[in-house]
Amino acid sequence: MRTSATSRLAVIRDVGFVSFGKYGQYAVALVTLPFTARILGPHGMGLLAVSMSAYFVGSLVTDMGITPYLAARVDKPGLPQLRGNYAAVRAAILTALAALFLATGLTAFTHSVLPAHVPLLTLGLLAGGVSSAGDDWVLVGQNRFGTLVGIQSAGRLAYLVALFALLPLVRSPYTAMFCLLGSSLIPVLWSWLITIRDYGRPHRPHRQWRLLRLGAPILTARMLENTYEQAAATVFSPALSPTSMGLFSASDRPVQAAGSLLDGIGWSMLPRMARFDDLRGAFRMVGIVASIGAAAAAVMWMLAPWVVPVLFGQDFDGAIVIMRVEVWVLPGMAAASFISTAILPVYQDTRGAIYGAGIGATITFTAFAIALQNHSAMTLVVAIVTAESTVALFYLGRVRYLQTRAEASQETVAA
Repeated sequence: MRTSATSRLAVIRDVGFVSFGKYGQYAVALVTLPFTARILGPHGMGLLAVSMSAYFVGSLVTDMGITPYLAARVDKPGLPQLRGNYAAVRAAILTALAALFLATGLTAFTHSVLPAHVPLLTLGLLAGGVSSAGDDWVLVGQNRFGTLVGIQSAGRLAYLVALFALLPLVRSPYTAMFCLLGSSLIPVLWSWLITIRDYGRPHRPHRQWRLLRLGAPILTARMLENTYEQAAATVFSPALSPTSMGLFSASDRPVQAAGSLLDGIGWSMLPRMARFDDLRGAFRMVGIVASIGAAAAAVMWMLAPWVVPVLFGQDFDGAIVIMRVEVWVLPGMAAASFISTAILPVYQDTRGAIYGAGIGATITFTAFAIALQNHSAMTLVVAIVTAESTVALFYLGRVRYLQTRAEASQETVAA
């Protein structure tokens, strides 16, 4: 009985650590968003939204979306070789992103033929890539969430200080992104110092193509998934004006903040799911996180008329109605995130991840074709809610399928 109670307390502790780590990210945003919005205005915030959206894409491309899958293998033999292979693959991707930014930046500076958002987009890709170059996935696999909170908080504090010092002097979205890039180096380097101290140096890369083979389907699924999540602004940037994108950003940032807090449940449960096959318990957890998401959506719907003016100012009042629609993405987002983070990686179900993400991406690109005609930010928001909710329903069916297959396999072995 005491062991069971201790286990529950450990789960609550880890959820708290992960949620606090994510909350720290958005607690900083609650300070920086009003500051940034009032300096850059809707147009500048729209450009920054595209770059921030690309930041998530760059992060995903660099880590290939396989960090949950690798974290689930931390306790298995071969960790030093796995660390070396993963570091080599990410270094190659990061080099390519840096070259892309230099090429677009020089072209824009010398010829002025590129749209204004293109160099910002490639800068976002590079900054996101840098943020994913750390060895923190090892700490996730070892349940060292308290350590992660510490190193992440140091980076966010550095970003806060740099932004407040530099943005009033150079009023440009580039300033905000360079501050983010520079501050990302702190947790990346710190995580490597910790893992080298505790686990030794990674081995020389060998047969890293195996990681690419693992990463290809997962990255495909995550790229498709991000078309209706963090990368939505990048996808829809050709269809919306910077001002419309700025209004969408004012709605999206608080909603994504709430969604990221719910992500903490899946991340904290990942190591336990890797050690114990408990699909029935996981299915109950999906219902719990979806209910929490629905409650959060109701609260944010009521608070939207106050949240938007306080955070962004009167110039962003048009974002209130957008936010009141977008908040209803939270129940589906919470359920889909828990399944894709804590269940599919443990059972190595890359096929299910691709199917679900493909469904969501199809909805997104259909809405993008509509947005090219009406240029409405509401089209983007409706697409996000529809895609996330549909994918959550698909994943629920997938969990039931995995459960049935696991039970049938156990009966066969017993017979």
